[in-house]
Amino acid sequence: MLAVVGVGGVVLGLIEQERLGWGSPVVVGALVLGGAALVAFVPWELRVSRASGSPLVPLGLFRARNFTVGNLATLSIYGALGMVFFVVTLFLQEVWGFPAWVAGLATLPPTLMLLALSTTVGSLSGRFGPRWFMAAGPAIAAVGALLMLLADDDPAGYWWSVLPGLVLVGAGIATMVTPLTSAVLGSVPQDEAGAGSAVNNAIARIAGLVTVALAGVFLGGEVSVDGLHRSMVVMAVLLLAGAVVSAVGIVDPDRRGSDSSA
Repeated sequence: MLAVVGVGGVVLGLIEQERLGWGSPVVVGALVLGGAALVAFVPWELRVSRASGSPLVPLGLFRARNFTVGNLATLSIYGALGMVFFVVTLFLQEVWGFPAWVAGLATLPPTLMLLALSTTVGSLSGRFGPRWFMAAGPAIAAVGALLMLLADDDPAGYWWSVLPGLVLVGAGIATMVTPLTSAVLGSVPQDEAGAGSAVNNAIARIAGLVTVALAGVFLGGEVSVDGLHRSMVVMAVLLLAGAVVSAVGIVDPDRRGSDSSA
């Protein structure tokens, strides 16, 4: 319940602020209630763990360095990715006038890149360790986001701004996803891998949800070229933050002996 109230309150406040303003009692109340619930979630889970040994989130998983760092990177990276697909799809339809199905096809490159490269990257990551793949992937995707700053009012710009930008985003995702999963799940005991995967997946989904809720702030109330540019800058910053966190914090398997605490 605390998790639902926490995430729901924060997201409600972020969405409604565009309509009601930051000073609205509804917005302030939702944000305060959501924040308080999220803060209370940790001691509650610790209490449940001591009482029954069956918490919703086994907080002991976060003692593993790669698990903690990997989830911090997930929070930043997947927040950025949630924003890019949402904002770019809206931009293609609202500003460039693409039909919905054309906009869908136009944003396929990252998915195709992920399908094409994941197996190869997974093999290389298993051989050399996940650290630098997790650092390089978000950095490549950040370059793709910045490339989309070349987009203007001309739909023909898709071919030299949005398309190459999405291709780089896709290359970055493909470089990062498999090593990230490997680093996170490889850092927890095998019998807790399911819980570890669930936590990582939940963090990724929540990150995307929050950034989509914030999209109105970065877009400035309407979908426009300037709004796209602001959103891509924010996305690039989040991706670079994920790259730095991974480069500094992730430990490759041959140094697993030092991967004992966050």
